[in-house]
Amino acid sequence: MVGKVHDLANTPTPAYAIIKDLFDLIDIRQDGLLDLHEWQQTFGNVVEGNAQLTIKPTHLTQWENSAEYEQIGTLIAKNRKQLIEQFR
Repeated sequence: MVGKVHDLANTPTPAYAIIKDLFDLIDIRQDGLLDLHEWQQTFGNVVEGNAQLTIKPTHLTQWENSAEYEQIGTLIAKNRKQLIEQFR
């Protein structure tokens, strides 16, 4: 996947050791999986943009990594059947 992304971006693919080091840096729980919480914890504080970055800072960047955001997601998941019925 990393190779394909770099092919599409017309940039050289980094060596496996570099990719592995970056993965290990993002994988905070060291469980071999990257979940949304780890991703947001690593990249949620990006506040400056760069023309080469696909991550663009917004006013929601900080909120997406907050406890309030997680609580709302939990409540939506707990009550999803009722929400689906009400939206229908």
